[in-house]
Amino acid sequence: MALTSILLFLELGCSGQTPILRTKHDTYTVATMINRALANMQIKTDILTVEQVYSPMHEYGFLRETDTVRDYLDLVRKSRFSRFPVVNQHQMVVGVVTMRDAGDKTPQTTLDKVMSRSVFTTNLSSSIANVSQRMIAEDFEMIPVIRSNQTLLGVITRRAVMDRMSKEQLSGLPTFSEQISQKVVLQANHFELTVEPSMLEKSGVLSNGVLTEVLTTVTRQLMMNSGKNLIIEQLLVYYLQAVQVDDTLRIETRIVRQTRRSAIIDFDLYLNLQLVTKATVTLKIN
Repeated sequence: MALTSILLFLELGCSGQTPILRTKHDTYTVATMINRALANMQIKTDILTVEQVYSPMHEYGFLRETDTVRDYLDLVRKSRFSRFPVVNQHQMVVGVVTMRDAGDKTPQTTLDKVMSRSVFTTNLSSSIANVSQRMIAEDFEMIPVIRSNQTLLGVITRRAVMDRMSKEQLSGLPTFSEQISQKVVLQANHFELTVEPSMLEKSGVLSNGVLTEVLTTVTRQLMMNSGKNLIIEQLLVYYLQAVQVDDTLRIETRIVRQTRRSAIIDFDLYLNLQLVTKATVTLKIN
C-alpha cells in the first residue's frame, strides 16, 4: 500500500498536478522553515514604505533653479507649505528652498543663489521607519522622493509620516524586537530578563544582539511617558562576565542627565548580586 501511494504521488508530480519537494530535512524542520518564511513575508508586507505615504510633486509643489524668490513666495501663499524641492532643467533635484533661505532676499533673486544644495533624498522602496528616524535626527520637515535616475517624483513630510505611523496597525505576527520586549519584565524598581535558549550565541552565552535589543526595550519603557520620538545615538556596553541559559538578569537603570532634547541613561546588569554588564545609552528626543 505504501509503495502504491508513493508511486501515485510520483506520477502526479511528474504530470504537474501535485508539487513535490525533495529535501534532506525531516518533515518538522521543513514545516518550521516554511512557516518562518511565510511569517517573514507577512512582516515585510506590513512594513510601511515611502510609496504609501509620499505626495506627488504636482500635488505638493516644486520650483526650478531659474525661478525667483517671488515665485517661491507665491507658491508659499498658494499652499500651506514653506519648504520645496528645487529641480534643474532635467527635473533632477539640485536643492531645497525654505523661508530661512529666501525670506530676506529681494524678489528678483533666483533660487540657485539662495537654495540649500546639501539635500538628503529617498526613494519609493525606503521604509517609513528609516525615513522618520532620519527626519528626527536631522530635523527634516520634508524630504524629496526621487526616481532611480535622480529625477523628482514627489516629497514626503514629517507630518504625513507621523500621522500614518500613528494610524497604522501591523499584523499579529511578532517581530524579533517584539519577541524580546515581551521577555523583559518590569518589577518594582528594576527590570528582569530570564535567558532562553533562543537568545544564545553558538558558544552558549547571551547574544550581543539580544542584549542590545533588551537595552533598547528598557530605554523606551523608561522614556515612555515623555510622549516624544526617541533615537538612540550611542550605546556603549562593557562585558564583565558571560551570561548563559536560564540565568535571570536584574537590570537597574539610572538617568544621568535629561534635557528637553537629549538624555543619558546608565545600566547595571546583575546576576545573583554580581555585576556582569554595564552600559550607557545616549538618546536624542524630538
